[in-house]
Amino acid sequence: MLFLDPLRRVTHRRSAPSLKPTTYYVPVVQSAPVCPECAGPLSKASGCISCVYCGWGRCG
Repeated sequence: MLFLDPLRRVTHRRSAPSLKPTTYYVPVVQSAPVCPECAGPLSKASGCISCVYCGWGRCG
């Protein structure tokens, strides 16, 4: 019976604490508009949008 005493202690231990759900908040960062052709920065002038690097543009 001496060898069963450690085994009894293991089985009578308290259970692990319950885990609570965690909520993560991801900050939303507003990004600058990029060119659909080369991913370069866009600039607005006179109601038109144009790319600084490749010259892509759209008016309207």
